[in-house]
Amino acid sequence: MNNDVETKSVQGKNSPLAEQRAERRGQRTMLAIFGIAFVPVILAYLFFFHFPDILSGVTTNRGELIQPAMRFSEHHHAGYWSLIYIGDSRCNGDCIERLYLMRQVTVALGKDAQRMRQLLLPVSTELDETFDTLISSEHPELIIEWLNDDLSRMGLTSEGHWIYLMDPMGNLMLRFSPENSGQDMLKDLKHLLKLSRVG
Repeated sequence: MNNDVETKSVQGKNSPLAEQRAERRGQRTMLAIFGIAFVPVILAYLFFFHFPDILSGVTTNRGELIQPAMRFSEHHHAGYWSLIYIGDSRCNGDCIERLYLMRQVTVALGKDAQRMRQLLLPVSTELDETFDTLISSEHPELIIEWLNDDLSRMGLTSEGHWIYLMDPMGNLMLRFSPENSGQDMLKDLKHLLKLSRVG
C-alpha cells in the first residue's frame, strides 16, 4: 500500500500539469527579473522627456530628444550609459573640443562617472596617426568602435559634431549640439542617472 502511495506521489510531481505549473513559475521569474532590470530605464525615459513637471515642476531636457527612437544593434556596452561622438579619420578643432567636453562632463559626474562610457564611432575605416596619438595621450578612456553598418542604417554622420547619449539598452535618447554647454549636458545626465538605477 505504501509503495502505491509513493508511486502516485512521484507520478504527480512529473505529471504534465506539474510541468506546466513549473514552466509558468519560471516565466514569471524571468518577467520579474526583466522588470527589475529595465522598467526603471523605461520609466526614467518617460518621466524625463514626457512628464518632467511631475518630477520637478520646471525641469526640461537641454539636449534634443531623438524621435523616432534609434537603436544600435552591434554595440558592446549593454548595461552602461554612453556618450558617443561620431568622427572622421582626422580630428579637427571642433572634434578636439567635443572629445574634451565629453571627458570633462564624465569626470564632473563624480561617483556616477563609472556608469558612463565614452565612445568614438568613426565613419572612416581607420584613423590617421595624429588622431591616434591624440586619443592615446589625452583620452585613454575613449573606446573606439567601428559600427559603420549601424551608422549607415540610421543615417548618422559626423556632420554637426553632435554628441549622442545612448541608454543601457542601446537606444539613442538625446543629442547635444555644439551650442549646448557642458552644464547643459551635465544637468541632463545627472537628472537621468538619478532617475535610473540601471547602468
